[in-house]
Amino acid sequence: MDWQEARQRVLAEADKLKDEITGLSRYIWENPEIGYEEVKASSRVAEVMEQYGFEVVRGVAGLPTALRAEWKGGDVAAIGFLAEYDALPGLGHACGHNLIAAMSVAAALTCKAAGLPATVTLFGTPAEESGGGKVAMTDAGLFDGLDAALMIHPSSYSTCGRTSLAMRPFKLKFCGKPAHASGRPEQGINALEAAVQTYVAINGLRQHLPTDVRIHGVFSNGGQAPNIVPEYAELYYYVRALTLATMEDAYTKAVNCARAAALSTGARVEVEPMLTYRERVESPQLVEAYVRNLRELGVSTIDPNTIRGVGSTDAGNVSHAAPTIHAYLKIAPDEVKGHTHSFADIAGSAQAQEMALIGVKTLVLIAADVLFAPGMLEGMRAEFRARKEAAAR
Repeated sequence: MDWQEARQRVLAEADKLKDEITGLSRYIWENPEIGYEEVKASSRVAEVMEQYGFEVVRGVAGLPTALRAEWKGGDVAAIGFLAEYDALPGLGHACGHNLIAAMSVAAALTCKAAGLPATVTLFGTPAEESGGGKVAMTDAGLFDGLDAALMIHPSSYSTCGRTSLAMRPFKLKFCGKPAHASGRPEQGINALEAAVQTYVAINGLRQHLPTDVRIHGVFSNGGQAPNIVPEYAELYYYVRALTLATMEDAYTKAVNCARAAALSTGARVEVEPMLTYRERVESPQLVEAYVRNLRELGVSTIDPNTIRGVGSTDAGNVSHAAPTIHAYLKIAPDEVKGHTHSFADIAGSAQAQEMALIGVKTLVLIAADVLFAPGMLEGMRAEFRARKEAAAR
């Protein structure tokens, strides 16, 4: 099989899976489940992969709704497809993860049907929106050894090569001492006052941080009644930055604000850091292949640098374990943004299913390129190795 033959084979096989793509996408869309509760979605994905001859392991990395489905078609390269399937609370699939799952599943099946000489793995990755399933899966080494980790995210634009911010969610838990707020206030230690001082201090900290840093938080607990000195108060924050090092520095400074407030009020503070999302660094070779193949299929892309605002994703952690792309595919008008009811409606539409087929074809064309394009696989490996070595210095 040569390069052009492989490309023609994957395109032909992708067309045969159109009904499978639509059926899986619609099923997940009609049964939205939030992070770590994707029982129906993960079960359906596992069943489809088993039906088509993949070896499926459920509950990987200690996550009940995570899975790995593998087919060994050869040893030229190891290619992975990332399937997200969690929904948003109260909004359903307003981020289009039903389409991500369907595209990645169909891409893996297409590679097998076309007989590509690779180890092809579909990863079911829960809780991207809240919980970071890919963080735990990366830490467990599930993406180690991959030559390419591929996924496409629905959006109101098509692009690739965009970064994401490193992020750490954390909670600040303040413990004080209750007392009657009027009769014996001097006997109490006000946990809420410590939280308020922290919030004000972090607000003041922002102007002295690099411009790429984002710190945003809420009061998740502020006491029980006005006539009781609050014994407990809690703040819930996210801190983000373009690099892990910058994010860690900002996080340390925010925590110091809390410790200072606790000292000044006599309260005690407990810091609860959560899973860290790393910044996403995409493979230049995979980015170029995505843009080129998508345009060949009739879809234009935009310069990622023209897009305002940057979020965070646990796919960033994957990008530090293997060459990765987290591409975006336009399924909605420019004015319809993710995490809205309007986007959720579009994610279940016939129009979105048609775009998902284009997404599948793009993914499998990239897989064929990785395997057969002269110098591409060697270039990807060299670039990733050099990046890892630079990070270790």
